Amino acid sequence: MRPVQVLILTTSARAAWYTVARQSVLREHPEAVIRPVYSDGRLLTLPTEGSIRPQNLQIGPVRYADLVLAWGPREAAWAALPWILEELVEPSVFAEGPVVVLSDSVQIFGELTGILDLASPGRPAARAAHVDQVTSLPWGGCLPGCLAVCEPEGELLTWWKSRTLEALSSSGRSGEIERDWLWRDLPSGESLTVITDPAWRLSATTTHEIHIEGNSDGFTADAQPLVLIDMDGFDPTKPWWFSEEGQTPQLMLSESPGLRNLTHLVADRLLSAGWADSEQEVVGPLAGIEVTSQMRSWYRALLAPVCAADPNSARPPASGEERPNLPPNPYVSGEASAFVEQLLSAESAAVTGISNAADAVMAKRPDLQAAFPSVRWSDRDPFVHWMWTHGLNEGDSSLALLPDFPRAVRQDAVATGARPFGVNLVGYLSGELGLGVAARRMIAAIEAAEIPCATVSYDRTSSRQRQPAERVIDAPYRYNLLLITPDQLPFFVEDVGPGFFADHYNIGLWYWETDVLTPRQISSFAWVDEVWGATQYLCDVFDAYGRVPVRHVPVPLVFEDPQIVAGDRERLGLDDRFTVLFSFDFLSVVERKNPIGLIEAFCKAFEPTDGARLILKGINGEMFPDKLEQLLDVIADRPDIDLWDTYLSARDRLALVKLADCYASLHRSEGLGLTMAEAMALGTPVVATAYSGNLDFMDDTTALLVSGTEVLIGDGHLYPAEGHWMNPDVDVAAAHLRRLFDEVELREQIGRDSSEALRRFSVQNVAGLISARLEELDAGQ
Repeated sequence: MRPVQVLILTTSARAAWYTVARQSVLREHPEAVIRPVYSDGRLLTLPTEGSIRPQNLQIGPVRYADLVLAWGPREAAWAALPWILEELVEPSVFAEGPVVVLSDSVQIFGELTGILDLASPGRPAARAAHVDQVTSLPWGGCLPGCLAVCEPEGELLTWWKSRTLEALSSSGRSGEIERDWLWRDLPSGESLTVITDPAWRLSATTTHEIHIEGNSDGFTADAQPLVLIDMDGFDPTKPWWFSEEGQTPQLMLSESPGLRNLTHLVADRLLSAGWADSEQEVVGPLAGIEVTSQMRSWYRALLAPVCAADPNSARPPASGEERPNLPPNPYVSGEASAFVEQLLSAESAAVTGISNAADAVMAKRPDLQAAFPSVRWSDRDPFVHWMWTHGLNEGDSSLALLPDFPRAVRQDAVATGARPFGVNLVGYLSGELGLGVAARRMIAAIEAAEIPCATVSYDRTSSRQRQPAERVIDAPYRYNLLLITPDQLPFFVEDVGPGFFADHYNIGLWYWETDVLTPRQISSFAWVDEVWGATQYLCDVFDAYGRVPVRHVPVPLVFEDPQIVAGDRERLGLDDRFTVLFSFDFLSVVERKNPIGLIEAFCKAFEPTDGARLILKGINGEMFPDKLEQLLDVIADRPDIDLWDTYLSARDRLALVKLADCYASLHRSEGLGLTMAEAMALGTPVVATAYSGNLDFMDDTTALLVSGTEVLIGDGHLYPAEGHWMNPDVDVAAAHLRRLFDEVELREQIGRDSSEALRRFSVQNVAGLISARLEELDAGQ
């Protein structure tokens, strides 16, 4: 039997993907001859012996490196496939039979004989993108990632060449190149055989069409043994999420146990093969310059007229023929400097007028387009300042591509004048998030102190608004109290104008969750004369920057009793099991709230049959479907853990807290910890991380505190990587949960003591603190 001939298109950065794809072929065809095709724009390391390297190919009027910069290495390899087969694959390879070309994202679970038998000279074989359920006829072209060919030429490959060159000549600056741009137009019929068997057609785009069952012992697709799956777009560190890159899954894995088992199996294989998140590309030798989709789009626009102007673009330049005027490409030796110069050029920077690099940054960020609408005029210097500061910090600017720093313009000092004593409180007054609750509590304290108060309701937030709130535009009183997070304060300044702050003493009552501020937050110190911290943890964070005075002024921790009535427990979905509750908002950064840590602790403390139950009560999960799927994936095998992603009325939410046997929060960091305070006020014993803001109102006599290890936050989170938070000890947490389960008297004692501990955070006590501080300020003026 002739060995199966396989080409796997890969890159030097995707070693784990190639290894796993190769191993999957060899499991079904141990005799297979497998050749990797390294599609990088420029190889910096020596590839595998026997590999195919297209770097020196001429693709009509352009070079292979131009395809890589225009489309990315993986798409470039497929676009250049006819040239690779014709010029780089030995003719003897085709004498052995059909050659199967695969993406490195493909996993093989069955023999390839199906596609080998269908491919014939002049008629390659590929997988149908869609199949009509009534007629069983294919439609919509073919799925990317798998092709069987018997010869390096023919009608289909001739069409393939012309389609590639046509795409180059028509690629403008707008629009993304989709992965299936070539495949969806493949001409079926006499020149191509299309596979409609579901066992071959599984990918992120077809999961909703094909029913998967099975486990590591074997999988079926619509009751047939699975042969192939293309895992393109898959991140093995997130095995609960399988979709095209940047898209929502066609089928959530929580709805398909078989597909979930399959993705976990592939994830384990990739991680065992040494997978690393190292695919952020650097342009050739130019370290620090990221190739974004916007940069590719810009480069395609440069290539388009070159290709369109060459009437013989399907052939390379003949000997002595003048080569087209190609734009510089950093993958090509000697062209890196010219490429940087072109990025820095303002001549064709139609969007910003600053540089092509600035245009690419602006195109990538809709928020910048909204923040700097007049970037060619009055917003030019502010945008350049952003590139030098926030742009560098957020990774969207490169030191090599920065324009000149704008000159500082002297601002005249704003004159101050006398205003009547009182407070203008600005905050998310109608929001249901914790900041909305805190703002309303502070209004109650100010009114209890008999201090004149006007309110300005600000609503640039993603959390649902509870009810309309009256908006007072004027700020008549002497003190502005700004309950707006420091990262949002610049937006408020944009919305109301700097005049709002003039002739006032401006106080920021700020919240944050870690010990390091972002540059944007630090810039907000310029708009306040003083900062109030609701907890000592927050005071320490803000005071560390030494910009303005910082005072500790807590928020009232007073909550309504929901007054439990008969039937509440059943109506809210509770039973007679020992219930551990945790409430969180997906908007508040799931990694910080750490429900997975709580799940781990609960699973250590209880078996599913022990009579305990964990309820994770979330909101806004629909805004973070990947995080929601992750939690569903973690709890999939635990019938005693429920995830409720739904809003409840204020009364029902508090009733749920009061009816729970325990409220647990294994947060990594909290500025305040309002939900824990709610539980304490209602007499529900609390298990909580012994770290950050919640320690202002609890200690080891009023809660079961969980020790842990303070660690660097690191990259990949909303918060500055150099900040810190705590990893709570799940073994300690598990012991606390089990102890509350076993000791009824302990539950009752902690419930009584915790509610008493909150009395010092009454409205009257906080009112006294606010009044004393404002009188102190008045006396000092």
